[in-house]
Amino acid sequence: QYIEKLPLWKKYLHSVTILEENPFTDTEHPVCVMIFSQDNPKQEIWKNNKKLGKWSQLINTHLMFKKGSTKLVEMKFNDPNGNLGFRAVDGIKEDSSMRIRFCLGDDLNYPRESIKISSRHVTYISVNLEESELLSTIEHANSIINKYRESTHDVFLTAFMGNTKEGERRRRLDYRLARVIFNRANAMAKADDEEPEPEPEPEPEPEPEVSHDDEDTDNIPWAKYLSRVLIIGALSIPIIRYFS
Repeated sequence: QYIEKLPLWKKYLHSVTILEENPFTDTEHPVCVMIFSQDNPKQEIWKNNKKLGKWSQLINTHLMFKKGSTKLVEMKFNDPNGNLGFRAVDGIKEDSSMRIRFCLGDDLNYPRESIKISSRHVTYISVNLEESELLSTIEHANSIINKYRESTHDVFLTAFMGNTKEGERRRRLDYRLARVIFNRANAMAKADDEEPEPEPEPEPEPEPEVSHDDEDTDNIPWAKYLSRVLIIGALSIPIIRYFS
């Protein structure tokens, strides 16, 4: 992201390639290759052999996630008694248990006495939220983290020494971005609680009683039958009288 502060670098940038497999044996620091060109400044970002996109696309996505309030929820970082846990750095395990994420403080499994004012990798945070709201906020926050990482390919997260067991570069999420994400997640959790309950479906109105006096009796099968009987009966009365 420092490319934005180096206009000449950005102007002539052809590509940046992030090498997750370290080509050097004397260091574990992350390595990337930058190519500059006056004739063909494509400004492409690559990770290993995979093209991630244009610099402008990735930086705009990053800035979109970075914007937001940090004051909706008061958060006291590096509090050993905090009820919220935050793992800011990827671990080396293959599963997701040590990936960057929020969790309940009691689920962090990190010695509280090890927390210092300068802790930046794993910490406890105090937040004044009811447990149900806290759980919902944590769920939303981790979802936002995953979406951010997928859409930016971890380009703007600080590279950490060493790779995971899967060969991916470990990353660290800074506390300011963590504040933005958690505050946005809390707003989403509150919105979930405020959603109105669906209105019950109206009961079907009873069908009105039909008065056959107002209907066309030709459309009523039994009426046709009855009218024929009456006609036959009316014609038979004179005949009976004649023979009687």
